[in-house]
Amino acid sequence: MPIKLLALLYIGCGTTSLIGCTPAVTDQQLLTDITDNQQITTLNCDGFASIHTDVGDLQNNIWNAHSAADFEWTQCLAERVVDGNSQYGWYWQWPQDGTKVYAQPQITLGQTPWLEHETAYAGYPVEIAALQQLNMDYDVEIITQGELNLSSTLWLTTSPTILSQVDKSTIAVEMMIWSYSSAGFYANPAGTKVAEMTASGIHWEVWLNKSWHDTSGLNDNNWTYLAFRATTPTTKAHFDIAELLRYSIEQQLIPEGLYIADIQLGNEVMSGTGQAWLKHFSVDIR
Repeated sequence: MPIKLLALLYIGCGTTSLIGCTPAVTDQQLLTDITDNQQITTLNCDGFASIHTDVGDLQNNIWNAHSAADFEWTQCLAERVVDGNSQYGWYWQWPQDGTKVYAQPQITLGQTPWLEHETAYAGYPVEIAALQQLNMDYDVEIITQGELNLSSTLWLTTSPTILSQVDKSTIAVEMMIWSYSSAGFYANPAGTKVAEMTASGIHWEVWLNKSWHDTSGLNDNNWTYLAFRATTPTTKAHFDIAELLRYSIEQQLIPEGLYIADIQLGNEVMSGTGQAWLKHFSVDIR
């Protein structure tokens, strides 16, 4: 599993993170080590900044930053060079003792239904009924001493078009696919575990909440939350999302007639300082 444990920077044992230990350096030094790394180029640190790349749009999603109160957080989109090749990613610093998700930096295809859009993203929304395959393939390197997960998110809507003005009533389902979470992250996805199943050679737990909401408190609408969590954590995965969607419709977990507004891969960050890099990311829709 490509998660570096910062072993040289930590001593002792027993924390809920990837390595249990008392920091030998400050959180600020960890952040400085990232920003001073000459292999890393900072692209944008503005909240909700979006940068178009050849593999998707990097999104600096800070949806719950206000919950950090007066903490001087940092979250930036970035690029690094490894063996002469460019890799996109992000780095962050959130409260070390955080107990809730503050942000979700990510790579995105399509357009979130939560924001206004002047022009449509080609090929989106995707009609679920017309899908044969939706293959996601990724390899992500995570370096952190904090708590987080690695998950794909699809916002499913009732609208066959991307709307220039936000209409939250079209938001029907938040579908998340957890492939990894650290030991101190939320013990479970939201809702209730309703099943276990195997697809794409991966065994999944299936979690469901039919009336989920915005835990930041900024929005008052509700939607269905559906999560597939891999029983064997990994930061390198290949799976067919269409297979998971068909299963969800057959089991009446979600309704028919929906559309995929966007496809995301990112980290829900709960605490600490860290960085994540897309060593590989691709989505193939058929």
